[in-house]
Amino acid sequence: MLFDVTFLAHPQPRDCGDYRHRTLWPAQALGEHVPTIAVQTIHPDVFTAIVQSRLLVVGMIVDNEVHALLEYRRSVGLPTVYEISDDFKAFPENTSLGTLFYARPEIQAQIESMAKTCDAVQFSSPVLAEKYAYLNDNQAVFMNQAWTVPNLHAPPQNKAVRVGWTASGGHLADAQDLARLLAHAKARDPQLFQDFTLCLMTTPRNAQAFTDAGLAFEHTPTGSFEHYMQFISGLDAGLAHLTPDAFAQGRSDGKYIEYASRGVPAICHASGTYASTIRHGANGLLYTDEKSFRSALSNIVRVPEIREHIRNQAHTDIKQSRNHRTAAMERFNFYRELVEQSQDSPFSQSISPFAQQGFHSLEHSYEQEFFAAMNEHNQGPQPATIQRYHRLSQQEPSAWKVWERFAALYRRLGLHEHLELLESRCEEAKQTALERAFERAA
Repeated sequence: MLFDVTFLAHPQPRDCGDYRHRTLWPAQALGEHVPTIAVQTIHPDVFTAIVQSRLLVVGMIVDNEVHALLEYRRSVGLPTVYEISDDFKAFPENTSLGTLFYARPEIQAQIESMAKTCDAVQFSSPVLAEKYAYLNDNQAVFMNQAWTVPNLHAPPQNKAVRVGWTASGGHLADAQDLARLLAHAKARDPQLFQDFTLCLMTTPRNAQAFTDAGLAFEHTPTGSFEHYMQFISGLDAGLAHLTPDAFAQGRSDGKYIEYASRGVPAICHASGTYASTIRHGANGLLYTDEKSFRSALSNIVRVPEIREHIRNQAHTDIKQSRNHRTAAMERFNFYRELVEQSQDSPFSQSISPFAQQGFHSLEHSYEQEFFAAMNEHNQGPQPATIQRYHRLSQQEPSAWKVWERFAALYRRLGLHEHLELLESRCEEAKQTALERAFERAA
């Protein structure tokens, strides 16, 4: 059966870990079986991509226009899958997404409504699937997977064992809790901390938690995904800590995947997704409390045979079963079943005009600049932000999202002189994009 799949993502850097794990790599792997497209919501032709794809996968987007088009797809029998990739009801309060966006009741309600509108819901972890099972009877769990799995190289020849931890700015609670565990282990076994170097790749604020706990460490600033993987490759062991809060428990086991793909044995908290995927003493070490954490850390640092055994077992696990190419068939079969169930749709033989053999990332030349302007707008608009939006509106006048953000900036700054014109141009461009999408569908 010939069908195409479109992965729809919210605006984000295409080189960040979340985009690679949840959109880029799954789409690339699926593209080896069916024509597959990845597109972000700021693309000028995103309406066409949504309306005309045979099967659409929506990556936890909250958007009124997208929501309306999901209802249209449901009405004409075009299957859609909504993805829950984070616990949207428990985002960390120390992040802007948590306090300004996901904490709002109307945002949570719209996510639930969009998920219920779709034909199925997919989750990134079994914990999320259990918590949000009520959203849709038709569901699947598609875990994070490794993309590239290089042959197992020799362990790094470090003078001292290097034990690492990595985290973005949203993991302050994890940093504080892990620092507490390490400080407790140091108080009980000071010699252990003479036997290894603690290596952190994280934000200054997270790093401060370790300083406050009296711990010495090497600090590497956060960087690109490539720099992140280079950092991991230089470790002898990695830490994957979880706090009991709902957001942390719902996360994927991505750290294990990334560590293991580079032959780095992991010490993981025995909860959340790690409780399902780590086999203690085989593909990783698990801990539940201060005592078991200290024991695991001592074993991984002081017993080279344990490090070597776990690195080999974990790498074998990734190479054989925890990579996107081996997992793509399960995803393909789930999507194919949804397509087969919609054979009565008048669009059952349709295919996206953007589909081509293999995988295709649908990108527009203005997107990178637009994303930068939106970030500047959200973090604190400058006079130059108006100029950036103006240039973008002239460069791509058909992009209604540009006009929408331009008008929103005017309202935020209390400017009125051209506001009505900006709002009018937004509606005109939006209507033209919708007409273009439905003309092609017809």
